[in-house]
Amino acid sequence: MGRVLMVPASLIMLPCRLDSAALLSCLADLLERRGAPLILDGSAVERLGGQGLQLLLSAFKTWREDGQPLRLQSASEALLAGMRQLGIDPETLEPADGNP
Repeated sequence: MGRVLMVPASLIMLPCRLDSAALLSCLADLLERRGAPLILDGSAVERLGGQGLQLLLSAFKTWREDGQPLRLQSASEALLAGMRQLGIDPETLEPADGNP
């Protein structure tokens, strides 16, 4: 019987301003961790821009396609409100399997 290896999820702290100014840095952080379980901590986010939301949606789509868990934890009220204002229900970002 094969042995199942549990790989701990790495963590990215999202910046306080998740907008176009933060995109390159966030994208680089995501690309470094592609192909492995990941947690995004949104507790510090004070502002969400449209391009920041696009980055989050793209990350969730990419992780799903790669078969890796990605979870948003501790989302600030500003992050949740920003998502809703831009037409995204934060619950749609929850992974199908529940836990990374």
